Amino acid sequence: MPGSVLLLRQQEGESRLDPYVQCFSGANLSAVSLPVLQFEYVNLKRLAEKLQAVVRYAGLVVTSQRGVEAICQALKLLPADCNAIAEWSKLPVFVVGQATKTITGGSIRQLRKFGGKDYRVLCGL
Repeated sequence: MPGSVLLLRQQEGESRLDPYVQCFSGANLSAVSLPVLQFEYVNLKRLAEKLQAVVRYAGLVVTSQRGVEAICQALKLLPADCNAIAEWSKLPVFVVGQATKTITGGSIRQLRKFGGKDYRVLCGL
């Protein structure tokens, strides 16, 4: 009789395609995902204010997928006549770790436009 495994995490897409479900299925176990965490952005307005103050910074280091997403959300709060994005595009933007770059998916394209002068992935940190 197959056993069940409770996964305390958000399921990735359709159950049959979820890598965790597939892995446990291969061991004759059924897996059930239960999301237990909720993420909420705080300080987006403050982040937008910091992003507007480009002259204070020499670059940007982003350490997580949530960091990239927060920047993308904060950019939407900037006034239409704000030239911060153009100014940031002259500065380097770094993403820590290949996994962070991979996880961020489509958001990374927006971040790349944001920091156009130099965009690098810092691995092994």
